[in-house]
Amino acid sequence: MNSVSGRISIRSPTLFPFSLLLGAQYIFTSHIFLRWLESDPLTTTLVSAVFYFASISAALNLLLCACSDPGQVPHEWSEANLSHVRFLTSGDRSKFLAEHPQVAEHYCDKAELNAGTTQIYEYCRECRLVLPPAAGHCEICGRCVLSWEHHCTWLGNCVGLRNRKFSLLFTVYSSLVGLIPGLLLLPDTIRILAVHRAESLANVSSN
Repeated sequence: MNSVSGRISIRSPTLFPFSLLLGAQYIFTSHIFLRWLESDPLTTTLVSAVFYFASISAALNLLLCACSDPGQVPHEWSEANLSHVRFLTSGDRSKFLAEHPQVAEHYCDKAELNAGTTQIYEYCRECRLVLPPAAGHCEICGRCVLSWEHHCTWLGNCVGLRNRKFSLLFTVYSSLVGLIPGLLLLPDTIRILAVHRAESLANVSSN
């Protein structure tokens, strides 16, 4: 899912993390919750409460991060700050100055820039925007994002200023969703591997 200009679109990569969350819930419910409920109901209830809370929180933050606007650079900001541009770290200088003649009288080369006295901006040739510090252009989404970090393939959306919190919470909760069943099933896994190894050694010795 992705949000561009207020519209929400569904992208198939978002379904993959949802399917992993559903798979983890199936494993926990069938192999842990139903098996342990009769023998130790109190512990099972407490652990299940933590697991299902983490599962719901992970799914909710995944949805919020995938559907939220990551913080697209507004054209109003670019237009308002054109007069403050002194040096652009990237982009075609001649094309930029031709498109924004009002900047020409203020513009200077890097050699003429006094370090520490003037803010350095980048100019995106694709979006034709002056970018604030830490902003970046996403080639996949085709837009400039405030505090752009990366484009998440699993979310089908960029991670930026406005949805970074949801991305972080999704990472934390989804880690718990995978960690809790893994730790609880670890003794059974070790026992099964030990039995399999003993059977293999027995077959080898018998031959």
